Amino acid sequence: MALFAVPKKCEAEVCVPGKRMLLSAHGRADMQRMEMVQKTPAYTPDIAAATRFLLDSGAAAGLYHCVNSGSATWEQVAREVARGLGIQPILDLMTMEQVQMRASRPRFCALSTDKIAAAGFPMPTWQDAIARWLASRNAVSQSN
Repeated sequence: MALFAVPKKCEAEVCVPGKRMLLSAHGRADMQRMEMVQKTPAYTPDIAAATRFLLDSGAAAGLYHCVNSGSATWEQVAREVARGLGIQPILDLMTMEQVQMRASRPRFCALSTDKIAAAGFPMPTWQDAIARWLASRNAVSQSN
């Protein structure tokens, strides 16, 4: 799940879940659909760097998961964003049973980064990615 994007000059562009988490952390939006599913967050610059590494290094062909290492629920990601901002998040947590979906979903959807690490590119943790994403947002807001 690509969650973070590089900020533009005046406003960070984040895919919808990340933007909603940021707004929720600031108390300006409710988090709905905070299902308890383990997923793998991914920071766009890390995906790009991993992809460039694979292309330039001559890594063996195959499927590589270019996502940040570790797994988290949306709740854990939202709490980490709030922690990085130094605030208490406002979250409306839901269980999988409370979420209406067209098809059932597994509770564990995290991807392994073992193959890309073995190729020589260990992916940073999702917590590290959030810290760098927040730092990039601060750098952009201070330059305006």
